Amino acid sequence: PQRRGKGMSKKRTHEEAEESAALAAADGPPVDAAEGEGGAPVADDLGLSAEAIMDLIDKAPEVEALDKPSLTRIALTLEKKINQSAVVRTKYPDQPAKYVEVEGELGEELKRLHVLATAPQLYAEFVKLNSHVSLLTLLTHENTEILSDTVDLLQELTEPDTFTECPEAMCLVEALIKSKLWEQLVQNMQRLTPDKDDSTLSNMFSIIENVQESIPDAVSQLGTGTDILGFIFKKIASTKTFAPILLYCSEILAILLHGNTENQRRAGEVEGIDALLLAVSAYKKKDPPTAEEQEYVENLYDCLCAMLRCASNHTLFDQSEGLNLMLIVIKSKKMFRRCALRVIDYQLQDSPASCAAFVEALGLKSLFAAFMHKGVKKLSKAAEREDDEHTAWAIVSLFRHVDRKHTNFARLLNKFVESSYEKVDRLVELYGTYRELVAAHDAKAAAERREFEETLKQCTTDADANEVLAEFDDRAYLDRLEAGLYVLQGVCLLMGFVSKEDEKLHAHLLQLLQVHSVDKEAIKKVLTDYAAMLDDTAQSLEKQTKELAASL
Repeated sequence: PQRRGKGMSKKRTHEEAEESAALAAADGPPVDAAEGEGGAPVADDLGLSAEAIMDLIDKAPEVEALDKPSLTRIALTLEKKINQSAVVRTKYPDQPAKYVEVEGELGEELKRLHVLATAPQLYAEFVKLNSHVSLLTLLTHENTEILSDTVDLLQELTEPDTFTECPEAMCLVEALIKSKLWEQLVQNMQRLTPDKDDSTLSNMFSIIENVQESIPDAVSQLGTGTDILGFIFKKIASTKTFAPILLYCSEILAILLHGNTENQRRAGEVEGIDALLLAVSAYKKKDPPTAEEQEYVENLYDCLCAMLRCASNHTLFDQSEGLNLMLIVIKSKKMFRRCALRVIDYQLQDSPASCAAFVEALGLKSLFAAFMHKGVKKLSKAAEREDDEHTAWAIVSLFRHVDRKHTNFARLLNKFVESSYEKVDRLVELYGTYRELVAAHDAKAAAERREFEETLKQCTTDADANEVLAEFDDRAYLDRLEAGLYVLQGVCLLMGFVSKEDEKLHAHLLQLLQVHSVDKEAIKKVLTDYAAMLDDTAQSLEKQTKELAASL
């Protein structure tokens, strides 16, 4: 989730702000001017005449176009006000009245500098003046209003659209990062007052989001080089009542954790698993009242799944009774049941200890009920596919990691035997459903590939065409997984496991395949293709998959 938080609107340009200020001075709200017969101005319905509107426009302060000399004047004046503020505060530390005026002037200079956002071609000059460093020093200013004004300015100066229109302006962001932007931001998040300073915190998050959108790699050091993860987790865990800023917290957390192993590991070290489980536990038996709050909780579950990509966090999850909480959520059949299934799927992957704990926590009953779509209202096609994916692959993990000599494995196998082999019947049903979906997708994709090949012949050399075509095929494979191949692979693996591990299950499966005219070779091809796509680190898994194909 890399989007702006709810209510986090873009800042107005300097010209718009000046015009709004002028219009606000009027006795009534501004309206469009109107003319009577002969072009004479007339009063509008709200009592503000065209003459009055034109008079306000004439009196509005003019904003000169920013150039290097004017930027230098503004920057030097800002530096002067910063120094004056420091001197007065040092001289009269216990007499606020002495520095109210100079800090008011400092705040005005910061507002005046917003005009720089309309001239990104001058960002390099701003950096040359070293004014970006002055802005960062103001983040530590004792007056939190100055801090707020500075953050507001930085948020506007780092808007991603600016760098799309003027790529050379990126030098400002690079200079800010080099001058320890992340450290300054996070250190000063700590001194903000909850609720009162939420808008300032929101703008701090916007700066992070802006930079991430412009320079994705720049945020990687934020999680490990600062305490932002600890700050966000503490805020999430300590806030009892939902507020919009929590949604933004969850979005920034998702940005930090997505695809970043170091941040995922660091999040576990600062007790992130505990914080997330505590936060989602508030919704284990109830649904959130608003769409914003629902999105917030879904983001928390996404963050849990991201953290479970890191092997060291599996132990922390088990120690915090995470599996038991997820089972409670599933049994409650509330809004986040599907999110809990996804977390269980992630937790059981490559974790023998978690698989054993799951069976011992009596999780098989809930998992197989979801696998059979029992006990829930009519699901949408998308919801059905999501349930099928996470339940099938969670069961695959159990087959892979539960000790075959332990009674836990017998309990797992018995789930496919009980109720007249209904779970085996379900496997064959799922195979038919997802085989059709993948076949339909493949037919469409084949036509697209032929068209793409023809385009390549016209535009590139053979060497370039082969490289681009390889990239196309990689994307096409991901599309196949999304279209249903991933679920199909899980179903075929389960067929292989039940066929290999029990003779009666093997016989019943073969009988069903014959009744439904399912070609065993097609199932084996899905498995061998899956094995071929595994990387070099999964050699044992590749060997096991080939054995399952042979067992059919």
